[in-house]
Amino acid sequence: MTNLELQLRFTQKLKNHISQILDIRTLDIEFYLNEGLRRFVEDWYSLYETNEGARKRLTTLVVGNSPVSAGPGHYSNSTLYTLLNDCRYVVQEKADLNVVNCHNQAVVKFNVPVKPVKLDYYNRHIDNAFKKPYTNLVWRLDIGNKQHELIKGTDTTSIAGYKIVYIKNPAEITLLTGTPETTSCEISPEFHEELIDKAVGVALETFNLYNSFNTNKQ
Repeated sequence: MTNLELQLRFTQKLKNHISQILDIRTLDIEFYLNEGLRRFVEDWYSLYETNEGARKRLTTLVVGNSPVSAGPGHYSNSTLYTLLNDCRYVVQEKADLNVVNCHNQAVVKFNVPVKPVKLDYYNRHIDNAFKKPYTNLVWRLDIGNKQHELIKGTDTTSIAGYKIVYIKNPAEITLLTGTPETTSCEISPEFHEELIDKAVGVALETFNLYNSFNTNKQ
């Protein structure tokens, strides 16, 4: 559906719950659709790792990227990386390491696992030889401001590259600007009805909160 078709379908579905003639501003419908879109992404992301249906619904939002190094990090043996602004949830990450092998040769070890850790985990285990980073494991701290801090095992290795797969923030559904008659939501069309149901739910919550409408009890 185009954005205008989403608006029409939203109004049609809302009539199934409202007993009065509807007079809703386009601006408000735009808000309900975007909040419905936000909830759609949030709800399915919570199941992304374990549910094939969730991965199918979010596949159009999955992006691969190599964040840019932003220089040394705050902790020993660490490097900062800046994520793109549209990055919402990282679902997979790997690092390439420059290491010295057993023959004293410099080589690149590709696709080393990256483990997300919290600061308290870092503090507890950074000196634990069995848990701290090494040549086959890199730690990652999320320090906010769209930055990740990668921590390697020793100062004799360096990070050659950082690769992530993430779920991006979808573009907003616009009805008052742009070309809503031709622009479409980034969610696959086969799931637009689910998105609209989320948006209708948001509208009903709002109406009930402010007693704006009498909703059908059925």
